[in-house]
Amino acid sequence: MILPQSSNLFATALDGVLVILVIWFVSLSTDWTMSFGDILIITALAGFFEYFFHMWLRRVPSRI
Repeated sequence: MILPQSSNLFATALDGVLVILVIWFVSLSTDWTMSFGDILIITALAGFFEYFFHMWLRRVPSRI
């Protein structure tokens, strides 16, 4: 896992890169007609969620 060993911003940015790659690959594989702008909007929304989700994860005590 990346978050415990790095900053929230770095982990969120890496998640954003992964979102772009996955959506781009799926859109090419399934012949979706998504533009790169559409993919960036989805990535920005996912990044917004991920940033606050990572902050919440750091506050919640680990149960493992």
